[in-house]
Amino acid sequence: MPLALLAVAVAALTIARFSPSPRSIDVRTAIDEVDLLEQSGDLEAAAQGLERLLDSPGHDLPQDIQAAFRERLADLVYRSESRQSKPRPEAARQVLAHEELATALGRPASPARALRRAYAHLWLAEHEAALAGFLELLTADAPPASRRQAATQIVGVLRDAPALLPRRSACAERLLADPDLAPELTWWALRAWVRDALDRADPGLARRRFDAHAERLALARLRGYGDYLDGLVSLAEDRPAQAEAIARWVDDWVRANGTDAALNRFGHLELLNRCLAGRAALAQRRADEALAELDVVLAASSDPELNIDAAVARFAALVALDRLDEALDALRQQLTRAEAGASAWLPVLRSAARRESLTQFRALRAAGRAANAVLVGALTVELAVDEPPDTRRALLDALGQAGREAADAATEPTDARAHRAAAAAAFEQAADLAARRPAELPDLLFAAADQFDQAGRLEDASRLFARFVTNRDDDPRAPVALLRLAQASDALGRPAEALHWYRRLIDGYPALNEAAAARVQAAKSLISLGADRYAEAEQLLSDLLAGGSVAPSAAGYRDALLTLGELLYAAGRYGDAVARLEDFQTLYPADPERFTALLLKAGALRRSAELLRAAPPDAVAPAAVAESRRRLQAAADLYGEIYQVLATGGGGDETTAAQAALALLYRADCLFELNDPDALDQALDLYQSAARIEGRTESLTALVQVANIQLRRGDTSEAARTLERARWQLKSIPDQAFADTRSGDRAAWSTFLDVALSANLFRDPATAGPAAPTGATYDGQPSPN
Repeated sequence: MPLALLAVAVAALTIARFSPSPRSIDVRTAIDEVDLLEQSGDLEAAAQGLERLLDSPGHDLPQDIQAAFRERLADLVYRSESRQSKPRPEAARQVLAHEELATALGRPASPARALRRAYAHLWLAEHEAALAGFLELLTADAPPASRRQAATQIVGVLRDAPALLPRRSACAERLLADPDLAPELTWWALRAWVRDALDRADPGLARRRFDAHAERLALARLRGYGDYLDGLVSLAEDRPAQAEAIARWVDDWVRANGTDAALNRFGHLELLNRCLAGRAALAQRRADEALAELDVVLAASSDPELNIDAAVARFAALVALDRLDEALDALRQQLTRAEAGASAWLPVLRSAARRESLTQFRALRAAGRAANAVLVGALTVELAVDEPPDTRRALLDALGQAGREAADAATEPTDARAHRAAAAAAFEQAADLAARRPAELPDLLFAAADQFDQAGRLEDASRLFARFVTNRDDDPRAPVALLRLAQASDALGRPAEALHWYRRLIDGYPALNEAAAARVQAAKSLISLGADRYAEAEQLLSDLLAGGSVAPSAAGYRDALLTLGELLYAAGRYGDAVARLEDFQTLYPADPERFTALLLKAGALRRSAELLRAAPPDAVAPAAVAESRRRLQAAADLYGEIYQVLATGGGGDETTAAQAALALLYRADCLFELNDPDALDQALDLYQSAARIEGRTESLTALVQVANIQLRRGDTSEAARTLERARWQLKSIPDQAFADTRSGDRAAWSTFLDVALSANLFRDPATAGPAAPTGATYDGQPSPN
């Protein structure tokens, strides 16, 4: 038909399209109109005309004709929409609907129909269905052009849809079964097939797959592409030097021959090779070179898969260079960008980053770098949020173990506590995921409680130890857990709660050492509740010492004996206290607590001497006075022994220095109380020695006592000078020396000395000497608890 006549006919048909439809349609005329519109290139108008015919109630077409028309309608819509840069979803749905009706009307399958359906699914981003449709066309009876088109689209779908990564291997194998597959598709398919084997950590399979098709990339213009794959497999075979040599050869090949643009669309050889070179350098411990290569890749590549490979390799290089913070920040930033952009590749990036971080975590632990391993392991756990519970539990367990190792290796207590707290949190999270593994739950709970306890997180430790001991009486760790649970309650200031757990331990495991320790600790808790619980505490300790279940060599027996001595002292039963403390000296002559016991014994002798003289002077029997003097002298001698040992070989620490200073003062106090000339001379010498102790409030107490002796001897002016010296010495004592309120604060001392020096005291030698501020003198005895 001449073009002019065709144009007139098309115009007339176009006008007719907007005219009211008649009740009946002339089928032959309608088809002619469709033919004319299609021939003119107006596929959309042709499709509308054919659809109007099929939807008209006036036609009486046979079923096979309707089926053929439905297929033609699907083809018209498909070809019309194929011209668009971005096909419309509604057009894709029309294609699928018409194809479905054609099938229902008996239209047989064909490669053309399969291709249309596959493209329609692709336009709808239904990648799984599109892939299935294109795969239908890889059969031998499909036209070669359709096979080539389908193969190209299969690669495109698999390359651009990360959700289909699990399908890649099978599809690549199927593509490679076609000996006529285009070189660029062969390059992609073989690389994908080899990569699948490498992702399975099976370099042997990767080598077999490469060797099976290597000759297809052996042509001169493809040689570099094939050699790259050889290098990739060599690296996986733990032959990094060979891989690096191949990468250098590929560089030379590219410089000599250039690259193929068509092949590079399916994998940019130069950038892939740079990534290979970087990974090979990293495997040979040249992380700085690796970093330079990988930075080139990340700066130039637009391939999301290659960028993921380069990013995780760069992370490993930074870890190897001990730039851990930078490594973690860079990887987290990449993940954040992928999340913010809702990238379809985010799951792939997360998976690759998790695998590499897990590898680095294990390597750092094996190298003894537990603190760094903890930081990397924390990232691994973050990235495993979507993994199965058992996988996350195992990761958290490993992270907790690494935290414990880091704490053991830490040199600073603050760092150690932080590591233990983090380890405990990991163990607890693992325990929460162990519901389906009851055999592992107790270990995780105990580990979490133990680490919280050592970290000083007593509330958390108490909570988890309580969880552990619930319904686990038969667990061999239950006694230890009960003891530590009770001790945590004690430390938290909850003695009643502590007593509950101590009693459960004592009643449930009476023969164990933990029960002995529980008796001692329970007694201390009772003592802390006040004097009305002393009898109960004494009973616990006496039963332990007399029961025979604990040998004197055991720590529980030793602790019970010393605690009982302290309790009897606090109760004012000084004779009984002396007896128990002498037993302690006999059984444990070299024990670190021997000085505490000696101080208690000396204090008991001194206090009992004071009690003997407590009645009015005319009511005190001579025998009582004599016994009081004997006890004071014994206490003075004992304090002297303590001072000599501490002053000459006590270790020089703050506690030892404090004990030595107190022993010196207490010996002087006992001699002062004896009040005979020789004793006062000795007391004066001792007080003057104590007054020379720098930076301690005991020196002030000693000076006051020196002044008292001087007053007792009638030397008022000397006493005044001594108190003036005390006032000046007060200025040189540091503030921290007044932290113990028993010594009186600086203001109290200043007021006392000012008042003492301004009083009439020094005009009357018979008047009693000055008394130090409240709390400024000591009995030297530690609290019984």
